[in-house]
Amino acid sequence: MSALNPVNQPPHEHPEERLDSWKEIAAFLRRGVRTVQRWERTEDLPVRRHVHERGGSVYAYKSETLEWYRGRQARLARLSVDETLPPEDRPRALSPHGRVAAGPPAAPRQWVRSLVPISAALIVGIGAVVGWSVLSAPRPFVGQTRTVLSVVGRASQSVLSPDGQRVAFTWNGEGEFGNLDLYVKSVGNGPPRRLTGDPTNEHSPAWSPDGSKLAFLRDGAGAFMIGLQGGTPTLLEPQRPNAVYGVGMSWSLDGRFLYFPERRIAREPMSIYQLSVADGGVRRLTTPRDGAGDMYAAVAPDGRQLAFIRQSANLAADLYRLRIGDDGRPATEPRRLTFQSSRIAGLDWLPDGQGIVFSSDHSGGRRLWMLRLGAWGRQSLEPLAFAGEQAFQPSVAKAARQHVVYSRRYWPAAIWRLELARPDRPAGPPVKLIGSTRQDLEPAWSPDGRRIAFVSTRTGHTEIWVSQADGRAATQVTSFGGPRTHKPAWSPDGRWLAFASGRERRSSVFIIAATGGSPRSLTPADMHCYQPAWSADGRRLYFTSDRSGAPEVWSIPVAGGSPVRATRQGGIQAQVSQDGAWVYYRRNGLWRMPASGGAAREIIEGYVGNYAVGDRGIYFDRGFGDYADPEIYYRDFDSGRTTLLTRLDRRMSDGLAVSRDGRALLLTLNDRQSSELVLVSANLGRRLARVGY
Repeated sequence: MSALNPVNQPPHEHPEERLDSWKEIAAFLRRGVRTVQRWERTEDLPVRRHVHERGGSVYAYKSETLEWYRGRQARLARLSVDETLPPEDRPRALSPHGRVAAGPPAAPRQWVRSLVPISAALIVGIGAVVGWSVLSAPRPFVGQTRTVLSVVGRASQSVLSPDGQRVAFTWNGEGEFGNLDLYVKSVGNGPPRRLTGDPTNEHSPAWSPDGSKLAFLRDGAGAFMIGLQGGTPTLLEPQRPNAVYGVGMSWSLDGRFLYFPERRIAREPMSIYQLSVADGGVRRLTTPRDGAGDMYAAVAPDGRQLAFIRQSANLAADLYRLRIGDDGRPATEPRRLTFQSSRIAGLDWLPDGQGIVFSSDHSGGRRLWMLRLGAWGRQSLEPLAFAGEQAFQPSVAKAARQHVVYSRRYWPAAIWRLELARPDRPAGPPVKLIGSTRQDLEPAWSPDGRRIAFVSTRTGHTEIWVSQADGRAATQVTSFGGPRTHKPAWSPDGRWLAFASGRERRSSVFIIAATGGSPRSLTPADMHCYQPAWSADGRRLYFTSDRSGAPEVWSIPVAGGSPVRATRQGGIQAQVSQDGAWVYYRRNGLWRMPASGGAAREIIEGYVGNYAVGDRGIYFDRGFGDYADPEIYYRDFDSGRTTLLTRLDRRMSDGLAVSRDGRALLLTLNDRQSSELVLVSANLGRRLARVGY
């Protein structure tokens, strides 16, 4: 919520212009109070709060509210998402007095759609002066594209120098699964030059504004700064014990501050912090809700805005923007810019500060997208087709000539089997079971142990497949052909599979015969639902949904009926114990509650990534990705002790399952990796022209 000062107060103070309560604001917009309160939290509805009064004492101005609403109407209509929205969010024509106009929702005026950048005047009115942000100029022009680097291993986190002539990046060298070090390279010819050689991971490089230094994060050590000639890095701030760094750091325009993500204590979500380069002072800037986290901080070219992503515990993320003052402190609360709930891997501002380039998988593949930002919340979103698939972590040069660099990584994920230790033999090494040239992940053992359901992208889209227990005879079960389809779960009798499928924030839970056929949607169309899990008797399905405003665990009868909320303080990724007595779920740590109802209790503190509930204990990891330790832990039910089960020699991805007899695990591991850094000379121009009176 923005804390507006007198400088921001509008000149109009006529009593009839004021809306003096949530109820009046809701009545003006012809919506419910909860809807407009959500719009204020998530879409920057201009609501003000009285100073020194109770938190619910709010007011708004009719002209500002109407202006915001018209911008929202046009944006939603332009994106053609009306039919996917719940009724309370669909655009309605609104008169200047807040009355709903008769007839169907107003469509965007044709002359706005066809407006071209010729000197012209835009006349809009009903006795008022209205300005519009319109898109003009040609579509993005792409010039020369060339590969700057092509190596074995994991080269990523590429960032262009301010002049666009050099690129800094992290790379684990030819070792493929070794630790990440910091490198720098000319965008022209010449080999990369290694700047650091510490045995721990180093990541999130950020160029100083003058291009003479690089800041970076070293896991377990702190934030550092180093010159381009290498040498001993300067420690800016030591990392606290048990703290965890996120990914993506950025320097303030004046060089005084660094912005980076960190979780400082186990129960705290990943947040964006500000670090003073001069004295090492640290200030927390964002406070995401429990179960969420902030990553990829990026300062805008004007130095007054900070973009970042906010992701839930299942890594579904959206872009946010925070306005910052001259002292680097937040000037407003963060504003949400996108509503896609996709996996985002990197972002950067356009040189004009009027847009953001980011990597997202919301259309099915990992691609680059450009979000253009206009006045009054008007936005446009389009794919950058030149990047193709598997495009990560874009960086845009701030020089006049626009260079974009991004990393392209290839790492087929495969499903492996790990034999667990028994009294007569030790644990064996992982053995590859299911693999292809694409991604095979999220394995689930059938109750009788004879089949494995999994997700594969071998057709070019994410679909559900089933194979024999030895990985042979894999058969495609679903054929959605585009939407993200994931998280297969077997019914207790082994006849059915539950899974989630959908685009952006409209995912549903389906069930399908394990041999294939027509899937049946089980959850309401107006709910965003994912991560299904069967009850022990097969009569209900648990799933995750944010219908209540935050991710919670819900359940629904398989035979049909209304969903029921199972958790009250956040929860995702439910699993049911083999005896059906307990429901486990993630909420930062791992929690469990009685399946029959009752109080929940945290049983594993700290972040938990993949986990699998066995008969005698729980197998889990602490997260996966480029910077997570590839380790699997075991929590014993009887003793309550947590022990390190195994340390792997390659990175983990989505998926961990334990056999019903407790003798083996299925897990997803990344195969041999290769990486490219690609440089594009492109005019991403499409300027947002401000026209009006």
